[in-house]
Formats: sequence, structure tokens, C-alpha cells
Amino acid sequence: MSSDILEIPLKGSDNVLEIDCSQLPEEAKELLDILLQEEAPLDIYLELAARYFLNTSKLQYYSRKRIDEVVVVLEQGLAAASVYLLRAKSALGTKKSRYLEDAAKYYNEADRINPRVQLTWLGKGLLYMAKKQPDDALRQFQLVLEQDPDNVSALLGKARIQYHRKQFKAALSTYQQVLVLKPSGKPDVRIGIGLCFHKLGMLNEAKDAFDRALEVDERNADALSFLAIMNFNEFKRSMASGSNDKLEYLETAVKCLESGHKLNVKHAVISNHLAEQFFFRRQIKKALGFASIASANADTLAIQAESHFQLGRAYHQMKKYTEATSHYHKATKLNPDHVLAQFGLGQMHIYRGERSLAIDLFQKLLLKFPKSSETLVILGSLYASSADEKQRAVEYFDRATRILEDESSEDLTDTSMFVQMGQMLEDIDSKKALKAYQNALRANEKNDEAKIPLELTNNIAVLHHMEGDYDSARRMYDRAVNDATALAAGGDTDAEYIATTAKYNIARLHEDCCDDTKAQELYKELIEKHPNYINPYIRMGLMDQSSGKSTEATDWYKDVLGVDNNNADAWTMLGCLQASMHQTRPSRKTFERILTEIDKHDIYSLCSLGNNYLGLARSEKKKDIKATLYKKALEFYDKVLRLDEHNVFAATGVAIATAERGNPTEAREMFAQIRDAAPHIPGLWINLAHINVELGNYRNAYTLYEGCLKKFYNNNDPNITLCMARTLFLAAKAEKSLELMKQARKYVQKAFHLCPKDKAVLYDLALIEQSLAQLVGDIPEEHRSVREMNQALDGIGIAKNIFNALISVPQDVHVPYDRNIATQREKHGDSLRNSLTKKMEKQMKAEQERSSRMEEARKKLEAERRKHQEVEQEKGRKMLEEQRKIEEQRKQLLEKIREDNERERELVDSDDEDLKERKKREPKEKKPRKKYDSDGENEDGGRRKKLRQKKAEYDDSDTPRKKFKSKEFVDDEDEDDDKSSRKRFKSKEFIDDEDENDDDYSKNNRRKPKPKDYAPSDEETKPLKRRHRQENIDKTPSSSKFKSSEFVDSEEDEDSLPYSNAQRTSDVGDEVNEDGHQTSRPKASLPLKKKFKAQRIVADEDYDEENVQQEMPPPMEDVSQPDAPAVLDSNDKGELLDTTLAAAPVPEVTELSENGSHEAQPEGQEASNVEMNSGHVA
Repeated sequence: MSSDILEIPLKGSDNVLEIDCSQLPEEAKELLDILLQEEAPLDIYLELAARYFLNTSKLQYYSRKRIDEVVVVLEQGLAAASVYLLRAKSALGTKKSRYLEDAAKYYNEADRINPRVQLTWLGKGLLYMAKKQPDDALRQFQLVLEQDPDNVSALLGKARIQYHRKQFKAALSTYQQVLVLKPSGKPDVRIGIGLCFHKLGMLNEAKDAFDRALEVDERNADALSFLAIMNFNEFKRSMASGSNDKLEYLETAVKCLESGHKLNVKHAVISNHLAEQFFFRRQIKKALGFASIASANADTLAIQAESHFQLGRAYHQMKKYTEATSHYHKATKLNPDHVLAQFGLGQMHIYRGERSLAIDLFQKLLLKFPKSSETLVILGSLYASSADEKQRAVEYFDRATRILEDESSEDLTDTSMFVQMGQMLEDIDSKKALKAYQNALRANEKNDEAKIPLELTNNIAVLHHMEGDYDSARRMYDRAVNDATALAAGGDTDAEYIATTAKYNIARLHEDCCDDTKAQELYKELIEKHPNYINPYIRMGLMDQSSGKSTEATDWYKDVLGVDNNNADAWTMLGCLQASMHQTRPSRKTFERILTEIDKHDIYSLCSLGNNYLGLARSEKKKDIKATLYKKALEFYDKVLRLDEHNVFAATGVAIATAERGNPTEAREMFAQIRDAAPHIPGLWINLAHINVELGNYRNAYTLYEGCLKKFYNNNDPNITLCMARTLFLAAKAEKSLELMKQARKYVQKAFHLCPKDKAVLYDLALIEQSLAQLVGDIPEEHRSVREMNQALDGIGIAKNIFNALISVPQDVHVPYDRNIATQREKHGDSLRNSLTKKMEKQMKAEQERSSRMEEARKKLEAERRKHQEVEQEKGRKMLEEQRKIEEQRKQLLEKIREDNERERELVDSDDEDLKERKKREPKEKKPRKKYDSDGENEDGGRRKKLRQKKAEYDDSDTPRKKFKSKEFVDDEDEDDDKSSRKRFKSKEFIDDEDENDDDYSKNNRRKPKPKDYAPSDEETKPLKRRHRQENIDKTPSSSKFKSSEFVDSEEDEDSLPYSNAQRTSDVGDEVNEDGHQTSRPKASLPLKKKFKAQRIVADEDYDEENVQQEMPPPMEDVSQPDAPAVLDSNDKGELLDTTLAAAPVPEVTELSENGSHEAQPEGQEASNVEMNSGHVA
């Protein structure tokens, strides 16, 4: 291209338009129109502007006119860049990327020419927003607003970014600023204001904003779409709350959508909502059309994703799963957070059999929405399809049920979800399935639907039937029949089918209630009304077969084959009937016909053939043929397991064959695994118990039988009862246990009551009676009784009668026992009776001897017991007599002590009168005595101490005062001092040989009074240390504080008296000789006197402590001889006291408390407080 030629590419072709730049027109408008029409790239605008600027010659000077044209060209180029940006916004995929790249290139070029142009900043801000770079876009808008704060475009961009950042208050403020600046601008800023109000929860203000937008521009489709959405939301809320305005909201929303669609048929949001409305109305084609419009005109990824979801849902409803999968997948790619699209895609995985992908997808959804009941139900259904994960399925269903029961009534109206749960749970847990169906029924009633699904009512009745609740089942069956009959009368053919099914189920219910007559009547009625209905024929055949009417049963099965010769059920029942009649070959031919002509993969027929060959192998005696038959049986079982690897019946056949081929331990492991895989099948429990019996594990077998009987048969199955009896029978024989044999007989008797016509039960009962008698006869004599042997003989008689009845059965009747063995058993009973009769005679004799020995031993033991009782009674009598004597002695002693106390009180009173008389004659100034309170404290606050009374000085009178001496220590001088006029009192209880000399002792040892001018020497006043013996005090029980004279016969006994101050033989202190040395003196022995505490002996009315203290005489002066040596005494603390200088203090009186412990009187108590001892004045 020549340097003067500018080539402009033409739109839609490869041609170019050449413009000679040397002849450019004065005005560029014509050329700009061409560039705009041909959508020329931005570099053409730049080159054209440059040519105008230079006019193709560097030497040519430019004029003002040329500069104006250059500006026009550049502005037009910027406008073209904005056009590319707009195209990029409306495009998707690769086109959008290309448009954005072009726009970015042009804006960068414009920015290079002049970086200070606001239009460039605005364009770049929009470009960044299109690229989802809000931070960069905001910087561009801020540049514009710094130069022009009222720039509406920049403010709108800023508000949009604030809204995106969820800064709704700030965005609202910015939108309101734009509204003030340009109230009639386009687009209407009121839409943004309404959206901010809605996000802030100000719904009324949002609605007002949208309404105002419509007032300003009644053709505003955006405002109509948002008003429709708000009304839809109000409709949902009113549905949840039960408001009566819900239909009004729905109608308003639909009107807004219709109005918006008329204004703008390509409005994507409105088109998506219309597609949803038509989908719910089941107008799928219209929904598909509106979703296609939305997909073609969507300007955002979110709206595009929604349109693809609507398309996928429409195709899903139309069962076009390939198209549905494609649109669900596109929706999740455009918007990974679109939950409903992911949900639909998961359903497509389920439809295509991609179970693992479906589980992964729904598990991810459950992590995001852990309370999504729909997700839980689908996951439960997926896990329920696997035999190994059924328990996990139950857990998911339980979680979904709890969520639905805890949520609002709006969620409880979803009938289909509960129905789906019930269907999945029917084979897992019938009780939970029943609960799910009942919830579905309640949800249906909440919906106020006039028509309740008949299938739901029938299924609830069936589950009640299976659970044994026959009354509830009958009510629901009748309800289903009545509802179906009413609908069938209106021409509903489906209701007629359901009514027929419900009637059939009612007949089955009569069968289970043992009302065979009523059941047969209903079956025949159904056959007459619906002759092509197969199930009643088969049930009639089964009822005749169970009654032993094999011929009639065969006819019923053949009637089915007359209706449908290839009916597998009829052929199967016929083959089973032939097998029960021991027609092994015809039975095998029947099952082979099913495999060859009807279904070569019929699992029941394959299993039946395996059982057939297994039965032949059992009865075959030749080992090579037996091995061949076992191999043939295993081949059929293997075919079944290849078709269904979880078939427990084929696996059970393999285990049985393994056990019968001599591997019982391996078979037991197989049975255990099978039982654990399908614990709801009772036959597996029974087989596991059988193999334990064969291995000798009788207790385990019994436990398994018992659990199966209780769990599946309500303790009323005769066959399992007989199995339990057989187990106990074998255990009794192995352990020789009479109790186990009796239990076995008990279970056989129970089976007989359940099936009184079963000859096998009678045979077993007779056999156990004989075995019980045999066991009784084998027991040693000392472990059995005559009564047990009589019962055994009675049992032998019963067994004989039974065997005679069994032997007499006609030969043409099939019996489940060997007639020859029954005959032998009947004869064996006679020999057993004879043997047991002889043993019983010996037993009777042995028991008589044993009884006589026991009687003699009993009599001897009784005599010894009586003798021992008499001895014990005599001992008791003597003890009572002794106690009585002691009590009398105690009373006499108390009386004597009371009399002695009275005499002592009289003596104290006389001494007090003498003292008062002396005080009148010889008044003497005395030191005031300290007063003590009741607690024993003086006025100074100190505790009073127990001090000996100081010896008073002699006065002019010749009459000496009485002196109080301690009884604890007595020496020779003390004996002289006792020759006073005091009278001694003694209790009779303690008078012995030594006491007879007491009076002489007191007379000869009375001290002589000392002269008035007597003064002791230093030697006499010197305290001498002397020894005294520590008393040994033996405590006596508190219940008896007095010792009877009957038991006091020595001084040793008296030493054991419980009083520490009782008068004893005391050590005499050392004397001081003429040289001032201490000399030992002989000890004087005095008889011990028992001391009693006064207040314990004197009666309350005779004793007043306060009066006693007041009446006690003051301390008496000692009138010892002038030449008498000093007498030393000690207090309880071991201190030595000089009695020559002061009167000897009264010793502490130690009392014995009620519990036998010693109680010391408080310290500081004066002589007047000293209590009296028996027979002495302390």
C-alpha cells in the first residue's frame, strides 16, 4: 500500500476501501461515517487523525481547521472503543475475550496519546469491571471524580462496585447522589436504589423505588422484573404462614412478568421467570421457548446459567436426558454455586447408572447444605441400593425425617419425599417405612388435597399387616377399597386396579388370621370378577397344598397355566408341590422347563435345581455318585451367585453342601457370614443353629433357636420348638442331665399343642418319655427318688400308647418316621418298664432305710437341742437371781450411806456452833478471804488454787481448833494428832478385822496441844523430801460404782476401788533427827476406806452445795505438842508443804465420773468446799 493511500476494511468481506490521503476533505465527517459503518478498528482512526495532522507531508504547516478535524477523529475513535466494550459485555466465551482485548488495546493507545482524558479513564474503568477487576475499576473512577466530583458515569460505576462489595449503605448513598444530579437519567438510578433497599431488608422502600421507576418510565422492564420477583417471594412467605393473600401476590407477579415481556421480549430475567412459571404449570414447550430466549439474550454469567438450568429442567421433564445433562453441565460451569443445576446433574448421573459420581456430587452438596432433606433422601436411596450400605441409608433417612419434622409446615407438605423414603425403607426397616408413609399421608392432608393417593393408603395397610397389627391393617385396607371404589365409579380405571389389589390383600389378611373360609370366599370372588388375575389362583393352590390337598392344589396351578402357559410363578409352585410330594424327577423337569422355555436366568429355578441335586446326594449311598450330585448342586448355586452375588439362598446351599461333605467347621463360618449379611432372614439363623448342633455346641445352638423363635415367630413356631427340644435332648444325653431332658419334653409338649395332628411330634414325645425313664434308671440311688421313678413309669406308659397308635397308621398313609423303628421302640418300652420296676423296689427299700436313719438322727439332734436349751435357761435364771441380789445389796448400801451422811452433817453443824462460840470469846483480826465466783475465779481474775489451810496462831484460849489432815499420807505423829474428840464413821460395807482397832488407834494417837509460845526451829521448818507410792487405779464399769461386800475379801480387792483418794496404806515421810539428818521411820498400815462422792449418794432434797459450803467450819488450829517433829505432806503435784508453819491444805478430791474416768475438782477450792467421804471427815 502506498504511503498516501489509507485502506479501510469493508465489513463482511475481504475487500478494502482505499482513500487518497493527499486529497482529504476539509471535514472528516464523511470519512468517519464510513469508518463507523464498516466498524473499522481503532488504528484506522488514529492513522486518519495523523494524516489530517500532517497532511502526508512533514514540511506542511498545519492550520487551526486541521487540528479541529484531528480532535473529531480521535473522539470518534474513543466512541468506537466504547462500542467494542459494549459488545464484549453482551458476548460470551471467545467473542467476549476478543472484544475485551480490542477495547483494552484501543484504550491503552488513547491513554498513550493523552493520559489526562476523563473519557479514557471512564472507559478503562468499565473495561476493568467487565474483566471482574473492581479494585482497578474503582481507581479509574476515583481519578475521574477527583477532577469532576459530579461525574454521573463515574458515580454509577463507583456505586456498582460498592454494591458488589456488599457495601449496601454506601452504594445507596452514591445512587441517591446520582439521582439528585440527574433524576431523569438513563439507566434509571432508582433501580439501583431499590436493589440497595432490598438488600438492607427495607422491602417497602424497595417496592416504592421500583414503583417510582415505573411512574417515571412505564416501559421500564427492569422495574417490572424486580417487582415480579418481590411478589413471588411474598407468595412463598404467605404459603408458609397460611395467609389468604397468597393468590393475590402470585397474580401480581405473573402480571408484572407479562407486562415486562411485552415491553421487551428479549429481557433475559423476565424470560427465565416465565420459563419457570410455565414449567410448574406443566407447559413444558412454552417453558423451553422462554428459556431459549433468556439463554440467547443473557448479558451476565449468572443469568446465562439460570437459563441453561431452565432448559435442562425442561428437557429432564421431557425425558430427553442427553440434552438435560448437557444444559445442567453448562449451568454448573457458568455458575458453580447454582445448587439446583448441580442437583439436576446428580439426578442425571443416577439415571445413567453413575452411582459413584452421583454420591460424590450429592455429598459435596450436603457439606454446603447439611440440613437439605432432599439431598439426604437421595443419598439414602443411593446407599439403599447397596446391600453393604443399607444401615448407612437408614441413617440418612433418619436425619432427613428429623429435619422435616423440625422444620416448618411448608416443608412437611412434600408428600413425594416421604413416599420415596418409604419405598426405599420397605426392604430395610418396615417400621421406619411405615412411619415415612404415615408422614406422607399427614403431609397430603395438610395440602388440603381432595384426592389421597390410593397407593399410599394400600402401602400403609400392607406394612401394618407385615408388622402383625391386623386391626390397623384392616382399617387401612377398607379405606383403600372404599376410596378406590368411589373413584372407579367415576371411570377411573387405575382406581379399579387398586381396589382389586386391596381386596386381594384383605384375603391375605384373613389367611394370616387363620380364617381360611373367608379368605377362600374373597379369592373366588376375585377369580370370578377378574378371571385373568393370577394371584388368587396361586393362593388357592397354596391353601389346598398346606391342607394336604395336593390334587386340588395341582388343579389350581394348572388353571393358571390355562390362562398363561408361561407363567413362571405357576410353574414354580407346581415344581415345589412336586418336591414336597417327593416327586423328585417331575419336580426337576418342571424347573428345567422354566429355565429352557421361560427364563434361563430364573434365579429361583436355579436354586431349586441346586436343592434338588443336594437332596439326591444326601440319599445316595454310592460315594462316586454322591460326589457327582454334590458337584452338580454346587454348579447351580455358582450360577445363581454369578447372576446375583448377594443371593443368600445360593450361598446357604453352598454352606450346606460343604457341611454334608465333611467340613462342618468351615460350614459354620460360612453360615455365620451369611447370617450377618442378611440377619432379617430366619432360615439363616436356623441353619447356623443346626451346624452348631452337629458340632456339639448345644448351648450356642439353643441360644440361636431361641433368638430366632422370639424375633421372627413370636415364640409360636412348632418346627423351631422341635429343634430346641432336639438340642436339649442331645445335650441331656451327652451330659446325662435329668433337668435338660425334662426341658426337652416341655418343648415337645408345646409343639404338640401347636400341631396336635403332627405325627412327627408324637413320635418325638414318645421317644423323650422313654429316654427320660432310661435316664432316671441310670441315676445312682442317692440322687433319685421314688416319686421320680413313678413319673418315669408313667412316661413309659404314655410312650407305649403313642407308639401303638403310630404303628397302627395305615400303610398307604405317608408318615414322617420309620415304622420298624417305632415297633422296636414299643418293645423296648416293655423291657425298660421291667428294669425300672426292679430298680424302684430297691429304691423304695433304700429310701425307707435312709428315712429311718434320718429320723433317728433327727431325734438325737432334737434331744441335744432341748438339753442345751435347758442349760441355757438355767444359766439365765442364775444370772437373773444374781442381778437381783446385787440390786438388793446396792439398795442397802445406798440406804446406809444416806444415814452416814446425815450423821456427818450433824457433826459438822455441832463443830460450826463451837467455832462460832470461840469467835465470840476471842475475837481476832483476820485477813479478809478472797471471794470467788461460781467459776472458781477470785476478784483479781485468777483461778483459785487448792491450797492447804495455814495453821492458825494460838490464841489465849486453851481450846484448840480442829485440824484437817490429808488421809493420803499418815505417819506416827499424825496418829498422835488423831487423838482428838472427832468421831470416826465407817460404812458397814468396809468393816473387817483391822477396823476393830480403829477406836483404840484414835484414842492413843491423839496429839497434845502445843504451848502458846511455841516456835518451830529451822530444822523443823526445813522441807524434807519424801517418797509416796503412786496409786494404781482400776476402772470399773459405770453401771456399778459400788462394790458388793460379797466380793470384797482382801486388801487387793479394795485397791481396785474406782476412787483415787480412797484411804490407803501410805508412805510415811522421813524424820529429821537431832543432827538435822533425815531418818526413815516405819510405815503405818491403815485399812483402806472406800470414798463416795457426796452429790452422787445424797438425794437432791438432802443436798444443797451452797448451804454445805456456808455451814462448813473454818480451818482449825493445830494443837500439837511443842516438841512434835514437823510433818511433811505433798499435794497432787508432788510439792512438799511445811505443815509446821501453816495448816496442811486439804488434798484434791478425785472423783469418778459416770463413765469411769477420774474428774479432779477445780483448783483453789478451800477446805469448806471439801466433800465428805464415807466414814471420815476430809
